[in-house]
Amino acid sequence: MSRPKSGLLDMKFNRLVAICLLLTLALILYLYFGRSKKMVDPHATWKTGREFESVPQEALDKSRTVTVDTRTMTVRVGDKEAKVFYREAIPEGTAKLSVLFLHGMRFSSKDWNDIGTLQITAALGYRAVAVDLPGFGQSHKSEASSQAVPFMKALITELDLQRPVLVSPSMSGQFAIPYLMENPVKAQERLRGYIPVAPVNTGAFTHSEYHRVEVPTMIVYGSKDTSLGLTSLNDLRNIRNSAIFKIEDAGHPCYLDKPEKWHELLYNFLAAIE
Repeated sequence: MSRPKSGLLDMKFNRLVAICLLLTLALILYLYFGRSKKMVDPHATWKTGREFESVPQEALDKSRTVTVDTRTMTVRVGDKEAKVFYREAIPEGTAKLSVLFLHGMRFSSKDWNDIGTLQITAALGYRAVAVDLPGFGQSHKSEASSQAVPFMKALITELDLQRPVLVSPSMSGQFAIPYLMENPVKAQERLRGYIPVAPVNTGAFTHSEYHRVEVPTMIVYGSKDTSLGLTSLNDLRNIRNSAIFKIEDAGHPCYLDKPEKWHELLYNFLAAIE
């Protein structure tokens, strides 16, 4: 009588082993196919997994020999036109991408030149262009800039910039934000990247609208900028592919207060989105 009982136990054991093997196989398939290929971290951004590095010394040395050219161009919007002054630094060889620098109310393209941003950007292999917006610096005021989006489109076209990275501090947000947010789902067709530095005008759009933007974005603000820096941050942090960077001991124009830290952030962002 012991043999049938033993056989029954063997059958149960074999069934248990088979179930365990099937469960193990299912787990392996889930981990390989499900998790690695489908379960993408919803909070992942262009920065995820990257270790930030200092600007290479070679690029810093090279930047000292970079020439910054100055020009004036005509930007036409409908029947109106604006004479826009700009500075440009060209890298050796083919540019990996282009960067368009705007400026704040009390500033101009000259500031990007004076702190070495244009030179360092070019030394890193990128085309760097900084404009004086109409009514500022060496650009005369013009009605051509009264409508932000058409003006930005005409400006970028005239400069022959293909999906540039747009750097927008403070007042320039009145131009950059509407341009970014015109059909936000397709913003990536117009911009390779976006670097807002405590810009104005962020409250013109809802958090859900910002959430539709997929352009790689580096939000930068100074720790001492407790007004516009925090206000714009509260809105822009809703951009899905964004990362936030606070520059310590820096005010509203944090890039001027801490240019070395600013250049480190710029270098790592551009390297990440090439």
